[in-house]
Amino acid sequence: MVYCKTLLSLLFLLILSSCSGDRPVQKPPADKEGVKKEAAVKLGGEDVVLAVVNGSKISRSDLDLAIRKLAGEEAAGGLDEKTAKKVLESMVMSRAISQLRQKEMSEQDHAEIAGEVAVFQEQLMVRQYLAKHSTPQLVTMEAIQEYYDAHPELFGSGNSRLYEVITTGRPLQATERDELLGKLKDPATREKWQSWVEELVQAGYPMVYRQGRDGDEVLHPALHQAIAALSVGQVSQLIFIKEIPYLVRVTGERIIPAKPLSEVTETIRKALAPQQLKQAIEEAGKEALAGAVVKYKTISAKDKTTAGRHP
Repeated sequence: MVYCKTLLSLLFLLILSSCSGDRPVQKPPADKEGVKKEAAVKLGGEDVVLAVVNGSKISRSDLDLAIRKLAGEEAAGGLDEKTAKKVLESMVMSRAISQLRQKEMSEQDHAEIAGEVAVFQEQLMVRQYLAKHSTPQLVTMEAIQEYYDAHPELFGSGNSRLYEVITTGRPLQATERDELLGKLKDPATREKWQSWVEELVQAGYPMVYRQGRDGDEVLHPALHQAIAALSVGQVSQLIFIKEIPYLVRVTGERIIPAKPLSEVTETIRKALAPQQLKQAIEEAGKEALAGAVVKYKTISAKDKTTAGRHP
């Protein structure tokens, strides 16, 4: 587990260091449609060089960014010097690896990386725009109540069916099968099954009586299915499971109430929050498209078959 975390951190730093500071990796075209050229603005700490790897500089701003990405904004400020040094050493290692990779990269490799960087840059700008201009509406108590009322089954509500079962508890021998099954005829006419079983046991028959609810985990799936198909008071046909006979009767039904709203409010709020965010994103998208000139291009059959192929 520690090895996996270290490897993931190293891979992250490899990407980070290759896309920040004094980088040798090819950048995406600066004049791409919809993307302005980078402004000649330096970040705080960019002039403070902490390491140089084959002429490629790693600045204080690069290290600060890496620490924020790995530890988070709040934890970054409390990072001790020893840990910061470890992060810097990882960045040096990743920069060296990226330089080796660059030496063996073809023009196609550069083009693919430039495309991925451009996609990431666009996603980052979208997130920043939404964070600045789009605020999801808070989930109201009215919405929570409406969701709670519409989905009681998600919060424990349901019907619990009570049942009773008569069985032999073991496979029947050939000599006793016909006689015992004859004794189990017309079970619906028997009002008290427990007394009926006691009579059969006293007569020497291997009978067992059980009661339970349909939520019992020990109940065989075939019996669960039979109980679900019966109405209250109805009796099943003889059910054989591994040559053991069973008779089932549903004796009652109980409604289980849902958990109180106060106990599930936060759960519902978390469930509805993504919907509020989705709505906010859709509204921001409509506003952006309202001021944009969009032209869709028709893709030819040839372009479809060659898309994604290397020359």
